[in-house]
Amino acid sequence: MYNGSSPSSDFDEDVPPGLETTATFAKVTASGGNGPWLPYTGKALFENVIPVDEKQGKVLLGFRKAGFGCGKYNPFSGPIPLGGDIARTARADLKAQSGLDAVDIAKVGKLILVMDQNPIALDVDVFRVTSWKGEASENPEIRPMWFASPTSQTQSGLPAIPFDSMFPQDRYWLPLLTSGKYFIGRADLGAPQAENDVGPIRRYWFATI
Repeated sequence: MYNGSSPSSDFDEDVPPGLETTATFAKVTASGGNGPWLPYTGKALFENVIPVDEKQGKVLLGFRKAGFGCGKYNPFSGPIPLGGDIARTARADLKAQSGLDAVDIAKVGKLILVMDQNPIALDVDVFRVTSWKGEASENPEIRPMWFASPTSQTQSGLPAIPFDSMFPQDRYWLPLLTSGKYFIGRADLGAPQAENDVGPIRRYWFATI
């Protein structure tokens, strides 16, 4: 739980509340906004999973046709059941939402997302998939689409990732994922607005470790 006060002495003062500090971060890659970090009283566990084709320089995202994030491109994702295996859940959600069976999957990041007027923060483990079986296929809720990796030297001929059609924090961590760097980050977001599941980004901090 974080009540909006300053971090305790157990935390590096530069690391936002809610992020583990078991490893020293190597580089702050992005930070901004002002005001105190938003308070929260609990966490909901989620996972994000993104396939990256390193040879062809492309990354797979899902366009949401229904549910949270509708009308935006998103990682494949879902909640982690109590006591559930996180990597197994990520594999299952990738299969259900994209049609791909993950072969090589690795955790590459940790995100804390806090929304104004919501006491429950999202604690998100982020996975990168570099090999899989099957072909990406559309379903009633999600249309998978390949985009050019923002960190690849390969000219894929695919469109650039449409960050303006994604949640605002994604532009800060997705290039870290495609480059294979382990990262941690937090973003505080405004309250939901008309036709938007979240408000504008209020404060953010991302680093590689």
